[in-house]
Amino acid sequence: MLVSEAPASPLHAPAKSFARILRGLPAAWRVAGGMAVSVPFTVLQEFIGPDIPGHPFLVLLPGVLMSSVLLRWQGGLATLMFLSAYADYWHLDGPGFGIDRPETFLGLFLFVAFGVYVVGIVHSMHLALERQEALVEEQRAMMADLSRARDEWAAAERAKDVVVREMNHRVKNVIASVASVVRQTMRHSPDMEEFGRSFDDRIKALTRTQDLVALGGYAAGAALSDVLAGELEPFRGRGATDASGPAVQLGAKTAEALGLALHELMTNAAKYGGLSAIGTGLAVKWALDGETLAIDWVESTRTPPAPPVRKGFGTRLLDGTVRSRGGTVTRTESPEGYRFDIRLPMAALAE
Repeated sequence: MLVSEAPASPLHAPAKSFARILRGLPAAWRVAGGMAVSVPFTVLQEFIGPDIPGHPFLVLLPGVLMSSVLLRWQGGLATLMFLSAYADYWHLDGPGFGIDRPETFLGLFLFVAFGVYVVGIVHSMHLALERQEALVEEQRAMMADLSRARDEWAAAERAKDVVVREMNHRVKNVIASVASVVRQTMRHSPDMEEFGRSFDDRIKALTRTQDLVALGGYAAGAALSDVLAGELEPFRGRGATDASGPAVQLGAKTAEALGLALHELMTNAAKYGGLSAIGTGLAVKWALDGETLAIDWVESTRTPPAPPVRKGFGTRLLDGTVRSRGGTVTRTESPEGYRFDIRLPMAALAE
């Protein structure tokens, strides 16, 4: 059940704080306070109260009510007891304790009985107010929980939308990459058997990079060392390899494109270069030169490598990947092997 609250007045906050202080008083302090409240009403009775034997209660009874409101039932009963003793001593049958007439006894009994009734009614009102305050606090907590749940739901919806957009973007990129691999593989494959083998190797290379990107999060991309290690793995045991350099983080698209290009270089090295039958090893070093990433790819061979008849898919892919990001690729051949000098601006790596 929702509990409606009245508009707060300027005195609402101070009154609430005062009520909280009175509610926190120990029982002994409430009793002492009830007796203190009684004193002004005895003085009032002496000056303006109807000084009729047996009827001093018209002025005294409001004291019981006031004490019950302010000091709860403990203060109300303390005031009632004090004022009953005061009335008995000073106003009922003369000074001194004791009751001689039945009507005097009846008046005192009615005063005490009605005072107890007033204390009980006020106490019930206090309990009702406390229950209402508890309901209000519970309602506030519920509304806070609902508001928090609404905010969390909205945040989850926004996160879901971001993930969906990211997944759509990634799927489009993967489809575009696969379509490009299919076209280039068909163009450079003499038969279907060669096409099937080359296409399978290239899809595996693309998958390895995709796994690295997914592991770190698409926004974070992948480390260059991890991309290179993933492309080196299928060629372990084919020759000596050495790869080293500082930590460099690649964006998702750059990691995928560069990973596929490195796979093509690895494949060529296994066929004709440093990881082939005439090869003696492969060394890949990279360093940061100001705002430029410098990658040196060096393949060592025992005999001079044969010059390429034409530019293959791997070389074309490497050239396209690097130049589309504002970089350069320099390929040199010597009697000792192949060398690729790759330069990429650091600003383009985050793509």
